[in-house]
Amino acid sequence: MKKSFDVIGIGSGCVDTLHTEKGRFVCQGGAVANTIYSLQKLGLRTGYIGNVGDDKNGKIFSESLKSNGIDLSRLRMHGKTATCQIKVTHERRDMFLQRHFNSMTKLAKNDISYLKSARSVFMRISSKVFKDTAKLCKANNNMLFVSLHELDTKLDVYNLIKSARINVIFSGMHRMHILVPYLDKIL
Repeated sequence: MKKSFDVIGIGSGCVDTLHTEKGRFVCQGGAVANTIYSLQKLGLRTGYIGNVGDDKNGKIFSESLKSNGIDLSRLRMHGKTATCQIKVTHERRDMFLQRHFNSMTKLAKNDISYLKSARSVFMRISSKVFKDTAKLCKANNNMLFVSLHELDTKLDVYNLIKSARINVIFSGMHRMHILVPYLDKIL
């Protein structure tokens, strides 16, 4: 069966304001949304499931992704959109989040059929719908890609990884400490 999408992302969208030496730039944000955006630019067929606010920032987020060909038929718009102020210099990047993340707490029936139409799914391991999505991916032979965040140290990462059939874990060097205690068990 031919799949409609190469990758579908599940995330909590936000809007980033980048403050650089060259000026101020506003764009879509969130690890999953930014990854899906990049994959679409590389020519993959992508979609996105998630929540953003029904506000000016939610429109910025959705218009940015949609104008680049990402399917947003499963995007929900309600409440407020989270924002992130990011100061970027040659030496470092400082992030200041304003907490209004509009996380999904469960998958809707339409989300399930949407996910079945993809070859792979990308999401944060800390997503509230991770366990349900992992089971769905396992049952439908979808590849599952996850990313880790500094806050994921509060999770039982080993048991989450063990219970799901995760194909790839994305983690920056500053987040590898989350996995180090489990490497011999995972590999």
